[in-house]
Amino acid sequence: KKVLREKIEKGITTIHEKNSELSQSLLQVTKRMIPNFKRLLKNHALDFLIIGDVLFYLQAGIQSFGPKIYEKLFRLNPTAVGKILGIFNGTGFVAGVLLGGLLVKKKDWEPKKLMFIFLTLNLVSVPFLFGILLHCPTQEHVLPVVEECNSQCTCTTELYDPVCDPVSQTTYFSPCFAGCTDWELETVDSPGAEQKVLQYTNCTCSAEDMGLVPGECGDTCSTRLWISLTISTIENVIKFAGFVANNVIYQRIVAESDRTTAQGLRQFGRKALGTLPAPLMYGWIIDQHCDVWRGYQDGTVGNCWLYDLTNLVMWLCVVQVALKLLSCSFYFLSYMSFPDKTPIMDSPDESTEENIL
Repeated sequence: KKVLREKIEKGITTIHEKNSELSQSLLQVTKRMIPNFKRLLKNHALDFLIIGDVLFYLQAGIQSFGPKIYEKLFRLNPTAVGKILGIFNGTGFVAGVLLGGLLVKKKDWEPKKLMFIFLTLNLVSVPFLFGILLHCPTQEHVLPVVEECNSQCTCTTELYDPVCDPVSQTTYFSPCFAGCTDWELETVDSPGAEQKVLQYTNCTCSAEDMGLVPGECGDTCSTRLWISLTISTIENVIKFAGFVANNVIYQRIVAESDRTTAQGLRQFGRKALGTLPAPLMYGWIIDQHCDVWRGYQDGTVGNCWLYDLTNLVMWLCVVQVALKLLSCSFYFLSYMSFPDKTPIMDSPDESTEENIL
């Protein structure tokens, strides 16, 4: 009420004019906003900032496939990987936002200084994107092809049931593709009691004269997993520490009457051009590195069973780093175009300030 009373006293707006604005139709509101859009498009600092945010959200869209990627790279249980990533990603988000909020509140930097801090935080986070390269060593997989050793087995790729040759550390798609014709329960000594382990025998496709055990070869390499999660968490802390500064910058980069429209442009760019297409882009990249698709008996194709993990991780890393550097480039252009003095009122070409509320 106090702000409204002050603006009425200054002749900026009146209650009658404000009520008339609220009663306008959608077409009238749209026509009234066209000059605002034109004015904002001439604000190069805002334009570069929005483009940088679009690229930022394109890069961050890989989070949609985080559980799937970690499951494949570290041989994790699908149920456990979601909980692990939820804890680490959530910790990084909360810590980053709290840290950024404290810095913005305590230092009370000028808008252009905030833009410089935001740009610096994004640049510092770039090396941490290479943490995705720290994954379990890839094991040799024998692709599910019909050969002489399994030609009589009528094998399909409808179900993925991997078996491991413990001697050669080779993973076969299924006991069928390994040419196994029998199985047995072998008794092994374990602490406290004996344990029976399933083994597939008479596997004609295996060069070793030993039984194959269920599951993929290799362990979960827990040390690399925790290091990779720690690197990812640090990257999230740094990234989200600039999140608060980014919100403040949008409030200071335009005149007060343009803030609502600027927020609309910001959200449209982020969602329509960043958040929505990001999963489609990363999904396409992941699908391009599929080695074995699920095949049904009617000839249709389902999900992917096996990926070329080495090339997939390399491409994901290159795309993330490239998008991050591109977003930083536009943030730098926004910083260079940032006005030395924060806009307070509308541009001089407007005769009234009736839209300032």
